Order: sequence, then C-alpha cells, then structure tokens
Amino acid sequence: MVRQIGKLIQFLSGDFEGALEPESGRRGVDTERLRKLIPVAREYAPQLREYGTLLVARLTEKNLSRGLNWASQRLASSSSRTFAVTPRPASVA
Repeated sequence: MVRQIGKLIQFLSGDFEGALEPESGRRGVDTERLRKLIPVAREYAPQLREYGTLLVARLTEKNLSRGLNWASQRLASSSSRTFAVTPRPASVA
C-alpha cells in the first residue's frame, strides 16, 4: 500500500509521466489510455490534490487504527496466558 500511496502522491504532485511508468506485469495499453487523461488531470490538479490529500490522510488513519488494534489484541492475548513456572534443578557444587 505504501508504494501505491507513493504513486498517488507522485501523480497528484504533477509528475504524471513518472507516476505512469509501468510496473512489472502492467500492460502498455493501460498506460497509453492514462496518458490521454493527463490534460484533464492538469486542468483539475488543485481539486485532485485536495482530494488526494484527504484520501491519503484517511488511508493513513485506517492503517494506523488497524495496526493499533492488532497490537492491542496481541498484547491482550499474551497477557491472558498463564505461564507455569518450573523449578530449576539444584546445582551440584
């Protein structure tokens, strides 16, 4: 997801060509279709940047929330376990 957010930021900041570089497995036809939309993206760049900022902020919030939920569940499950203490054998001196 970090890579995708990076591409979105790159695109919304105006680096259209860099953001449209094909990744492995991507077809050139899709990239060519997207290149035709560059003039429209330039025209609406301020609105797209505002939307992109809100989108990235919300995605970041969701990821942070999921991470905190995961960590709290892991912490709760590890603290609920009871560990049996086994006596150590007496050392022979």
